[in-house]
Amino acid sequence: MADTSAPEIPDDLIELKCRFLVLDAQQARFVKTLPASTDIAAGKVQLNDEQRAALTAMQVELTELAVQIHRHPFLVALTPVPVDRYAADRAATKAARAQLNHEAPAA
Repeated sequence: MADTSAPEIPDDLIELKCRFLVLDAQQARFVKTLPASTDIAAGKVQLNDEQRAALTAMQVELTELAVQIHRHPFLVALTPVPVDRYAADRAATKAARAQLNHEAPAA
């Protein structure tokens, strides 16, 4: 009988996902402290150099993490079957969220 259980998500992939989720939440909180994007677009206000640098640094790190996740060998091995890759990515995200919430992931 073939093994139909889902493959175990590697710890390093879960750690990458955790780092991504934490930084994404930090960026969301930071963006809420900035002037409204409509005011920035209308030229009513501008970000100062410190705000711009912090936002850029977060965006660069998030992009780097996304690339590392996308290119993770575990996910790359599943590339010929996109549905499997998507399911594995969602499972890794679920495991990362559980780890961040100090819970055991649900089966």
